[in-house]
Amino acid sequence: MLASSLSPHPEAARGLLTAEDRLRLLFDPGSAGIEGSGALRFGSGLVHGRPVLALADAGPGDPAVLHQRAAFYRRVANDGVALVEFLDCPPLTGAAGVEGLAAMDACLTARAALKGRGLSITALSGPALGPMALTPALADLVVMHRAAGFWSLGGAELAHRLGHEDDPEAAYGGAGLHGAGTGLAALGAADDVRLVLDIRRLLGLTRPRAAALAESDEAFTTLLPLDPFEGWDSAALVRLVADEGESLALWPDHGTALGCHLARIGGQPVGLIASNPAQNGGALDAAASRKARRFVDFLAGQGLALVMLLDTPGSLPGQAEEAAGALAEAAALRRALTALPQPPVALVLRRAQGIAALALGLGDARTRLLAWPGARIGLGGGSEGPEVPQPLSPNQTKRALIAALAGHDTPQR
Repeated sequence: MLASSLSPHPEAARGLLTAEDRLRLLFDPGSAGIEGSGALRFGSGLVHGRPVLALADAGPGDPAVLHQRAAFYRRVANDGVALVEFLDCPPLTGAAGVEGLAAMDACLTARAALKGRGLSITALSGPALGPMALTPALADLVVMHRAAGFWSLGGAELAHRLGHEDDPEAAYGGAGLHGAGTGLAALGAADDVRLVLDIRRLLGLTRPRAAALAESDEAFTTLLPLDPFEGWDSAALVRLVADEGESLALWPDHGTALGCHLARIGGQPVGLIASNPAQNGGALDAAASRKARRFVDFLAGQGLALVMLLDTPGSLPGQAEEAAGALAEAAALRRALTALPQPPVALVLRRAQGIAALALGLGDARTRLLAWPGARIGLGGGSEGPEVPQPLSPNQTKRALIAALAGHDTPQR
């Protein structure tokens, strides 16, 4: 139910949910306990049976509010549960000077201490400007309202005062910028209700669930084009590998040479990284490496396994990629893979070569490596290199992935 039909709060005038409405929609029916008053509310309850603490702040910040939020973050750290925070905060008021600086620092310090303690998600249904913009940057995942969400160092007003008169406001912090450009927003939602439901789905996908046994599936055999160098869309492969309806793409508009998905395979929650040969043949570029590294860091923090579905000829060459720091991003991805709680599972469909193969850890003896017939893995490019011995029959793909995740039937290297 939309807030406009519930209460006369300022959010309702903009077609948004109130702070309390967001919390009630987030939690499983009958599980929510909500405290606080006015624009700042705190909640505790279950999301798909998982304990979650949440706050919703829809008012201008002041030192007292910031200290309340800091105390709540410390409670989250003490309880060791997931955190969801909904922010729709106009610029700070009454927080100038040393008192405001100290309150903001206390809030950020308590928020930063949650790193590695459990899943934290920040949802932006409105502005997070200036000092308030640092809070979402500390979250594991950020979800933005596509129309109302705004996340910026200072926004267009400040930029215009500096002489950038013609730049639209969205260029300084809209969901489009942070979805496709910076890649800081993992998801964008069309409205407030969808935003809350997406968060529920994110929380649900990190929990195991019973699943039917994987059967032989001939649909895998028709995915690849006959031309070994023709691009193809890996979305169909992700749908076949994941349990039915159990995948969600993160950062879908950023670094599109790779897709990053939360999914379940055989009931087990996993992270999926899938090459996208429809984009530059699946060649790894700086943005895709950065997205994959961010995703791997997230998986390591949540204790989730990684499955990679790969078809890449190597790294994307060019001056623009050199300037974008492609080498450093590829090295950072390789370093991040070493922090995973268990070795990744990698399925090579046609090829995985060059710097991309190294960055994705295929040379690591711990990686559980699977490959389809004819697949080539190595430092060379194109069609060079020997085919992988003991290839996997495509129609047995899902069954083999489930076994590899369990540590069984891994091919000898």
